[in-house]
Amino acid sequence: MLFRMQRSATPTLATVVILLLGQTSLAGQSSTTQPLATPPDHSDLPHVTIDRHNATVDLDATVNMQDGRWLELLACTPQMRTHESILVTPAKPSHVHLALVMLGLEPGAPMRWRQVGDEYIADPAHGPRIAVTLVFQQDGQSVEVPANRWVVNRRTGETLDSNVWLFTGSSFDDTQDPPVYRGDIEGSILSLVHFGDEVLARPTELTNQTDQGSLAPHTELIPPVGTPVKIRLRPIQ
Repeated sequence: MLFRMQRSATPTLATVVILLLGQTSLAGQSSTTQPLATPPDHSDLPHVTIDRHNATVDLDATVNMQDGRWLELLACTPQMRTHESILVTPAKPSHVHLALVMLGLEPGAPMRWRQVGDEYIADPAHGPRIAVTLVFQQDGQSVEVPANRWVVNRRTGETLDSNVWLFTGSSFDDTQDPPVYRGDIEGSILSLVHFGDEVLARPTELTNQTDQGSLAPHTELIPPVGTPVKIRLRPIQ
């Protein structure tokens, strides 16, 4: 699925849904008759569950890594950056973007670099703040834990300092016609460092070029590889 829009445009709810009409069963009708401002609670986005009443989006996922030497993502799609991601989800990044827009959120932008004279300056990532929790079965009971507990600083042994991500909304490769949503190309959904193509990014200065392997999975807290997990995204008021 592709999002098609101008590079500089900020996608509104109506714009994004219109762009996806005919490609998911969200629509099934013409955009002139479908009430785009109030999409259904359970839209047909594979592996994504939208709960408008509780303002959450759940993603199907599985544990991909309990231990690792270089951790840069919390979640990515299969066959992508799985060697550095705790979780793998079959949810399409553009579908995750759409689901958050359906909750009424406007995406910001990933970290971007621009040249000023002979230097490159980073514009920080920005966007609505999202809390991420992980829901899974443990000893026959459903438990829900803040996602940051599964990540530690390798050098200090301390848990990741906060459970906040930013809905940056990835970006578009407009060298292709039509332009392609970069999140769908690279598979980065929840990053711990900045790549510039993730759907949700941490409010950090670390990039994939500067993190120097500082982050690692908190092995003792992560269930076995292959364990089903729901990634729950909840906007922070």
